[in-house]
Amino acid sequence: MSTDQHTPPFRSRCDLWFELSVVLLLTVVPFLFNALASIFINHTDSTGDFTYQSLHTIVRSAGMIALILFIIHRSGEPPRVFGLVRLQKFKDPFAGLGILVLTNVGYRITWYFLFATLGRQAASRLGYHNSIFAAPSGQFALSLLAVSSIANGCAEELVCRAYLLSRFEQLLGSTVLAWLLSSLLFGSYHIYQGIGGFVAITTIGLIYGAIFCAIRRIWPIAIAHALQDFISILALK
Repeated sequence: MSTDQHTPPFRSRCDLWFELSVVLLLTVVPFLFNALASIFINHTDSTGDFTYQSLHTIVRSAGMIALILFIIHRSGEPPRVFGLVRLQKFKDPFAGLGILVLTNVGYRITWYFLFATLGRQAASRLGYHNSIFAAPSGQFALSLLAVSSIANGCAEELVCRAYLLSRFEQLLGSTVLAWLLSSLLFGSYHIYQGIGGFVAITTIGLIYGAIFCAIRRIWPIAIAHALQDFISILALK
């Protein structure tokens, strides 16, 4: 019996390969990465820790990106519904820089507000806990940081803005509720930065979400996010 007879109806071979790739990225590849990392990466020094963290981010982000693209592909909806439009090589990077500046202003204003309302000492106790990140050192580490920042920025924006905000908007019938809920979810998994960090990152999510609702383009926001990640980790040196 030929293999074509086992192919599900209305599914192209390209579609099946895409599905298989997503499953592998989400199930097998992360475990394979951790197994190989335990053998080849030395966790006793900061360089090894940074290499592991960066590669883990890239592997995890690849699975997230593949999942969202697969869901969008299978939905039959036009990609532009999710802000996936052609990248404008000059306009989008400049827009990303502008968004980066805006979000940093919002981040600092949030902290100033916390200091003003709670007092500096109390607000500091709610602050950023940085210990889970290792600092990059050397040219290779900087290159790895650039790749992991781009991967993470694209992955998180595809999940939180392109998919979650758009889907919540459809399901709840409210752009405002979708904007608020997706921003809170974005802030929630940054709770390792402390309560103050959660509030500040949620503010950034609100800014990202508002811009996405206004322009319906994901790339400028993903670029801003990637730049923010790169600068934040680089600042640990």
